[in-house]
Amino acid sequence: MYKLLILLCFCSISIFAAQTHEKADAFIIKAHPRYYKVLSPVKVKKKIGLIVQNKTLVKIVGKVKDSNDKTIDIISIEAGKVHAIEFRFKKSQQYYFIPISPPFQRIELKLGEKSYEVPSQR
Repeated sequence: MYKLLILLCFCSISIFAAQTHEKADAFIIKAHPRYYKVLSPVKVKKKIGLIVQNKTLVKIVGKVKDSNDKTIDIISIEAGKVHAIEFRFKKSQQYYFIPISPPFQRIELKLGEKSYEVPSQR
């Protein structure tokens, strides 16, 4: 009886921990009407994936750039759709997703971070 109770407590804690600490193998950006939510991978090899989910009612056009202002890719995502790319990731560089239409602030792709929102006031 006690073993069952301990097992149930452990499972409940594990499920809660899994829900509060989201992780990904690629950068996942979820575009909402007033904010963007980013899930980032803990570690990366030579290439990394970027998945952008458009949860708005309009088409989103954006650029993926590095800290040298080099454009890596231009992305166009219809409302309610998903777009994925893969690019070389250098740990010495910083990377950004910059929504052009509709315009929004640049979103830094931070490696090893917990999920975060832009703007961060939410």
